[in-house]
Amino acid sequence: MSTTTLERPYVVSELSPIQYKILNEIGTTLSKMGAKSDIMGTIMSWGDTLSDEDVAQYLKEANEKLIVKSEVDYEMGVIDAR
Repeated sequence: MSTTTLERPYVVSELSPIQYKILNEIGTTLSKMGAKSDIMGTIMSWGDTLSDEDVAQYLKEANEKLIVKSEVDYEMGVIDAR
């Protein structure tokens, strides 16, 4: 009897075992910090269904939105400028 390895044609890049461990810890940390589900989904899809370039672009866009939100919160007095 032969064993067949299931191929995953949707895999974008293969992360090493240590990279998967790091990614899992990043996900746990971000989850505990209250990260939004879209950010979590992007990070946890890295190397699986999203390419390095896609993840970098999505995170860059998310960071730009977060910076803008922080600036708006500051201007509205929602956050302290200490």
